[in-house]
Amino acid sequence: MPRYLVRQGNIGRGWLVWDRLKRRPAVVDGRELARLPFQDAHAAIALLNGASFDRKKVPLPSPWQLNYSGIVVNCRDELDAKNLARELLRKGFRVSARTIEGAITARRIEPGEMEDWLSD
Repeated sequence: MPRYLVRQGNIGRGWLVWDRLKRRPAVVDGRELARLPFQDAHAAIALLNGASFDRKKVPLPSPWQLNYSGIVVNCRDELDAKNLARELLRKGFRVSARTIEGAITARRIEPGEMEDWLSD
């Protein structure tokens, strides 16, 4: 039986890689493999369960950056970015978002795509 498996996090909190041995989310380079998109979580367990484990290739939660009214705000992960974006939209701001710092897959969410992104 493999040591790592993918589990769904709390509602709206993405996916996590569960370490069956330690009975907690897996940790790579001091960061929990939690709040990951579905594809990144499965890519992580494929690498962790494989014979040739390379820490540099394991997808970690990507930091996000929100832009509104000329202000740039760094967020810890996609969930934090979505929470802040919802609040800013309620206040009437035009918001865009993007991944930063070497994300596995670079993503950019334009203001016109914000409602769809927030509903995921």
